[in-house]
Amino acid sequence: MRSIDTKAGKVYYENGVFTLEKNFKDLSLLIKEEDSMRRRVQDCDFDIVKSSWFIVDNPFYDIEKIIEDSALKIRFVYKLELEYAR
Repeated sequence: MRSIDTKAGKVYYENGVFTLEKNFKDLSLLIKEEDSMRRRVQDCDFDIVKSSWFIVDNPFYDIEKIIEDSALKIRFVYKLELEYAR
């Protein structure tokens, strides 16, 4: 499986399905950005097969705790499974 990892999330392709996973520190940010992400994906000729969000442990919590007081032990992940429409 090939993937592109960024600070915000990752994109990978497996079994004919593209998956976009984006990390958010706050659930309200995820909710605010969900519609615009869906529009951008569809504007790029992808069909959304499935979308979901879930909570995961923050792998950078120990480092972030040193840098900022507002560090959280959890992250919210928005996951879109996509098929290329063309």
